[in-house]
Amino acid sequence: MRNTLIGWPTRRLSGRDGRAWILPGCIVLGLVAQIALRDQGTSSFGGHDYWVLPRLFAERVTSSVLVGDRYLKDVFGGTTGSPFAWASLALVAAAVVIGLWRLRDRRAWLLAGGTTLSIAFFLIPSITRGTRFLSHKAPWGLTGTRYVFLPVLFLLTGLLAAVDRASPDQRRPRAREIVVAAAVLASMAVGYAAPHRSSGELRWKPVLAQARRSCAAGKQTPPIKLYRTGDGKLAATIPIDPARWSIQIECSKLR
Repeated sequence: MRNTLIGWPTRRLSGRDGRAWILPGCIVLGLVAQIALRDQGTSSFGGHDYWVLPRLFAERVTSSVLVGDRYLKDVFGGTTGSPFAWASLALVAAAVVIGLWRLRDRRAWLLAGGTTLSIAFFLIPSITRGTRFLSHKAPWGLTGTRYVFLPVLFLLTGLLAAVDRASPDQRRPRAREIVVAAAVLASMAVGYAAPHRSSGELRWKPVLAQARRSCAAGKQTPPIKLYRTGDGKLAATIPIDPARWSIQIECSKLR
């Protein structure tokens, strides 16, 4: 039988049921592989001020658990080290501690495991690429957002497990489960919906639409630049973060 929320085996992990180890085993192997291959990744952005990691975790993970990615600028007031970030960290930490104190079954393991994996997957890129790649910059941008998704999802999974029913035999959903599920779905639908910046100065959809118009007219319009490839095909340079990176793509692929 399985957990009603996330499909985790309800039976205690034991050697007699090897299937129960498949999912946690794959997650642990993935974590080990990331740690082992950390030196094979892209270059470091620099910054080794590891004292800022709690603040970055509060700003990028626990804050995102509460309001998603889209409204971080609003709740932070466009500044870093905001009271909202620290309050989110305190609230989530209190929820984890209370859950581990009160729970004595599979939900405690899921809460502890989700929290541990959230912190682990957050620390790997922070230590490997430096702490600077997660810092906010002006105008407000959220760099390295792709590295935050797994920490947010693992932490959210653990918190959801904590409010799940103790046994799948309790077939009727409790009111708190319905309320929490509705709140999470609403947060995901609203907090992570476009428009928002995940990385770079320019939003992807508007600048991509502008590139299509430039290609159709055969005339470049800033910040889109048109050029001819070696075989004479028309292509566009689409800047997302003009000072750091851009994308080159043939116009025929933008139609």
